[in-house]
Amino acid sequence: MKQPRKKTPAGEKERVMMRAAIKVFAGKGYYNSRVSDIAGEADVAHGLFYHYFESKEDILLKIFQNSWKRFVNRIDSIARQPDEPIAKIRQVMEHVFWNYQQFPDLMKVLIMDVPRLNSFYDKKNQSLHGSFFKKVADIIREGKEKGVFKSTVSATVTSHILIGAADSIIRQYVYNPEFSRKKRPFDEVIDQIVMVAVQGLAK
Repeated sequence: MKQPRKKTPAGEKERVMMRAAIKVFAGKGYYNSRVSDIAGEADVAHGLFYHYFESKEDILLKIFQNSWKRFVNRIDSIARQPDEPIAKIRQVMEHVFWNYQQFPDLMKVLIMDVPRLNSFYDKKNQSLHGSFFKKVADIIREGKEKGVFKSTVSATVTSHILIGAADSIIRQYVYNPEFSRKKRPFDEVIDQIVMVAVQGLAK
C-alpha cells in the first residue's frame, strides 16, 4: 500500500522557496528571473509561490531581511566580546569573507541585486541595513575611548570605509577572473584591509 506523502511544514516551504530564489537570482540576475523560475527550482506549483510571497521583489526583500538580521546579530556578538578593538575589526572582516566562502550565491544577491530595489531604500530596510554599520562604528568608538585609535577619526565614516572595502573586493571575486581566491586568498585580503585600517586609525 502506498504511504501517504508527508506534508512539508509551511515554514519549511517558505525556506525552500527562498533558497531556490537565491540560486535563481545568483545565476540569472534578479531582472532576468521570473517567479516561474523560482517555483521550478523549488519544485512547487507556481500558484503556491503567491501563498507565501507577493512578488519576486517581496521574496528578495525577505531574503535580505532574514539574512541581514543574522549578520547584524553576529557583529553585535563580536562587538560585545572583551577582545581589543583591532581584534574585533579583524573578526568582522573574517565573518564577512566567511559568509562569502560559505554562501557565495547569497552574498552575490545581497551585494548585487538587493540595492537595485527601490523598496530597499525605504525607512524600514535602510534602518536594518544601517544597523550593521552602527555595530562596526561602536567598535571604532571603543577603540577611540581606549586610546587605541585617533580621537579625530569618525566612527561612522570609518565603518563605511571598512565595509565598503570588503564589498568592493567581493565584487571583484564575483566578476573579475583576474581577482581569484587562488591569487588573492581570503586571509591575505583580510590582512591587507586590517593593516590599512589600523595604520589609518592608530595613534
